[in-house]
Amino acid sequence: MKTGKITFTALLLSLSFSLSLIESFIPVSAFIPVPGLKLGFANIAVMAALFLCGRFSALCIVVLRPVLNLIMFGNITSFILSLSGGILSYAVLVISVKMYGKVFSFGGISIICAVFHSIGQVAAAAFVVSDTVVFGYLPLLCAASSATGLLNGFIMNCIIERITILGGSKNAYHAK
Repeated sequence: MKTGKITFTALLLSLSFSLSLIESFIPVSAFIPVPGLKLGFANIAVMAALFLCGRFSALCIVVLRPVLNLIMFGNITSFILSLSGGILSYAVLVISVKMYGKVFSFGGISIICAVFHSIGQVAAAAFVVSDTVVFGYLPLLCAASSATGLLNGFIMNCIIERITILGGSKNAYHAK
């Protein structure tokens, strides 16, 4: 990996970590009454990394953000849930991004990833608490995740439009 790509990936990782920290202070449950729901702004950095730098950069962010959260805050359960949701969401992102522009927009990709992130987290929670009753929470969480995923897709679209205006590639992922 070239120095510029490493630097940009590190920048996106710090952005992702910062957004994750900031969104922990946003009372989402006041607007969408789903316990534990976050806006998922940190995942915008993962999508940006995939489109602008490639799969490895995005995977680094998916893995290292939960590690940083674990180091900073020491919550092993949060680490397990975040990593599980992130890995599943990343796998779906890599698959769905191949259909970008043909079948899916950024909004569609983001919704799919948000839903699979929720599925991964609930599956990990079921494993952690050794009870499948947590799957009853999944439909509500997926519905709420769809709304936040749509918002994040809209934001991602705005980011890519700005990069295109500034002379960057709109579709660096497919330029490989």
